[in-house]
Amino acid sequence: MQFPVYQRLLAVDTAPLSGDKVNRSELGTMEQLCNYCNQLLDSDVVDKVVDIDYSENLHRKVYQKHFGRQTRQTHNYKGYPILGSLFAIEVVESDYLLRIDNDMLFHQEPY
Repeated sequence: MQFPVYQRLLAVDTAPLSGDKVNRSELGTMEQLCNYCNQLLDSDVVDKVVDIDYSENLHRKVYQKHFGRQTRQTHNYKGYPILGSLFAIEVVESDYLLRIDNDMLFHQEPY
């Protein structure tokens, strides 16, 4: 079954690697990431690609809203983008949201 979707947004974490992500030799370059994002746009897989906004103003506002306090960290100890997850929730222009992380996979049987 196909579902109507208002917008397919890809939020891209452009912050320097941290945690256990630093030593992963198989990771590509930022240039490769940008090229793949453009391919997804060109192929109509996503409608919009947005770099996660790490500005101090947004960081403070989003953490206060979701956690009720401030913290300096934007990523957890393993390098997961906590601020990025919240950023994706904040930038959508819809009443409903389906958030899929990069390590999730969905499959649908053909008709």
